[in-house]
Amino acid sequence: MEKIKSVKDHFALVTGASSGIGKAIALELARKQVNLILVALPQTGLPEVADQILRNFKVEVKFCELDLTHSDAANFLYLWCRRQNIKINALINNAGIGTHTSFENTPVSDLEIMLKLNNQSLVMLAYYFLPELKKNGPAHILNVGSLASFMNIPGKAVYSASKSFIYSFSLSLRMEVKQYKINVSCLCPGGTITSDRMKKNLEQVRLAGKFMLQMPDEVAREAIRQMYRGRKLIIPGWQNKFLYKLWAFLPQRIVDMILSAMFFRRDPIVTPKTSIAFQAIAVR
Repeated sequence: MEKIKSVKDHFALVTGASSGIGKAIALELARKQVNLILVALPQTGLPEVADQILRNFKVEVKFCELDLTHSDAANFLYLWCRRQNIKINALINNAGIGTHTSFENTPVSDLEIMLKLNNQSLVMLAYYFLPELKKNGPAHILNVGSLASFMNIPGKAVYSASKSFIYSFSLSLRMEVKQYKINVSCLCPGGTITSDRMKKNLEQVRLAGKFMLQMPDEVAREAIRQMYRGRKLIIPGWQNKFLYKLWAFLPQRIVDMILSAMFFRRDPIVTPKTSIAFQAIAVR
């Protein structure tokens, strides 16, 4: 698969670009002289990220502050790009959210937000931008899943299911659009330190705190390198590759015991009365 082909008039669109893995991916693309469309929630520092990239890299940067959980957000973003005659040939679906609390104690509004952002938004962005990607190929779609895509995690039932959906959707879509010279990759990182709070939360997860953690720039470098190579599944870091292979090798009951020991017995990070709006944990 070829790289993004024209610095002058083609763009990569990155969601969740104001922090964490999304910001790191945007910076990595800018280093490769790729023009950028950055998307994130309002008041999350997106203009500052765009300004940082403009000052440090000779690329064109546009940004759109948008809540992707709104039902018409994907179509709005597509039309926004069309009105400005922006040609997209890379779509990075990074925006996502998760909690760590039992299913029955999670507010229903939090479950709805998680499914809308992690799944509905990702699918609809791919749907609306697919004709544009076909027209501007060779092109790329990078969907950000998680190691949780392959695990049944207590305390993260909906989150891990949403990431499994992303993995399955990505591989199915990959087969459909290959004929149009569109590569679809699924990035499945493990625990990634996207903030000081994230570091504290992940360190509480026993083995994961010391063994699995990566920095966003590490994840981004491997993600973009492997995306350009047309890789189907991207698991950054030797620790995460080891765990992925280990889960496939071990009997399911052993895997369940390990995951229960790592995740189930600790105190919930988000209490039943607390909304994602105030205590969101952007676990990749």
